[in-house]
Amino acid sequence: MTRAEVSGKRFWENAGIKDVGDRVAVTLDGRVLETPAGNPLILNKDQRQLALMIAGECQEQKALLKSHSLAMISLVARAIDGFSGNEQGCREMLDRLIKFLDIDSICYQQDFPDSIVKSQQKHWEPILKWVKDEHGLDIKVSKGIAFVQQDEDVKQKLREIVSSMSDVELS
Repeated sequence: MTRAEVSGKRFWENAGIKDVGDRVAVTLDGRVLETPAGNPLILNKDQRQLALMIAGECQEQKALLKSHSLAMISLVARAIDGFSGNEQGCREMLDRLIKFLDIDSICYQQDFPDSIVKSQQKHWEPILKWVKDEHGLDIKVSKGIAFVQQDEDVKQKLREIVSSMSDVELS
């Protein structure tokens, strides 16, 4: 257990990043930040911006830690602790994601009232268009609560796309 987990209090002065070989680490007072499982929070060099965002989250913490304001750390820690070197964990997560496709709320749209219809058009239609244009996936959408099941070829293509993601992208 880390000092932050035990006390819930900020114990560092400065958060930053440093190069560690061909990778980049998030640091607290020069020491590499660790995940809840005790793994070093070290990212690939091409994820330098992500490391800077995490250091920024740490630096913005006040006297008491606010877990809701540590979203990037949470995502990256999940990737490192749960997915890195864990093929079975990745497969299980992928299976859950694919099953979720049939019940994702973006697939169940309302045709009234106008405020909801406009909001769906503004926020969800661009996502569906991007998925179709970028990946050639035609996601079925239902109006109301009628069940919609996505085609198996759509699920398989989505599985291939997600399988090619890094641990951090998957998280």
